[in-house]
Amino acid sequence: MLLLALAGAGSDDIAADYELSTARLPALFAAVGIDDQTEVIRNILARKNTTARDAMISVLEDVDVEARLRAAGLGEDDVAALRDRLVQPE
Repeated sequence: MLLLALAGAGSDDIAADYELSTARLPALFAAVGIDDQTEVIRNILARKNTTARDAMISVLEDVDVEARLRAAGLGEDDVAALRDRLVQPE
């Protein structure tokens, strides 16, 4: 999510991408050896009266991606290099 945003993808596009991934979550949970969390996620979203798409968009609207990456230890040059690498044409 952060890397997609850093590369310039819009919130709607990122949320749509994550929606496509939802169907693959049970296989991911199985691959890492944990119980399927799909129903837990559904219940949390229902309790908060939201959807995964809306929650993703809300996070993206509220987060400063570059600041978040710097807080994780990346320097200004690292963030710039990462962005350049992500959007560099082949």
